[in-house]
Amino acid sequence: SQSDQVSVDSSVVLGGGMDQVTVPVILGVGNTNLVSDKSVSLAELQNLPKLFKCDLKWDQDTNIATVMTAEAQWSGTRWGCVVTQVSPGPGHPAQVTLSVLGHVETLRYLPPIGVSQTSVEI
Repeated sequence: SQSDQVSVDSSVVLGGGMDQVTVPVILGVGNTNLVSDKSVSLAELQNLPKLFKCDLKWDQDTNIATVMTAEAQWSGTRWGCVVTQVSPGPGHPAQVTLSVLGHVETLRYLPPIGVSQTSVEI
């Protein structure tokens, strides 16, 4: 099946105060999307149709599309799902499912972490 030919890096953490995160995606068997040692520029891929969609879901009350979006994108050396935070998410950790061509991975969402003091007294 198609989902057997997809690998998604589930170690990537979403949120945490980062506006944009790229989740690496490998299509096919192996550990790279390149068929040669030469990287391929984004301009060379502009006229190609999108090979896949990045679908996000979670079990929170808020619709995930109002908090973050995901788009398939080529970086020059690999495919990825670029996840962009469009508004603040929940103030607690959550699990996000990312689906690519029927392959589903669970990613972690973390809220922004703030430090109230800049020094530590001993």
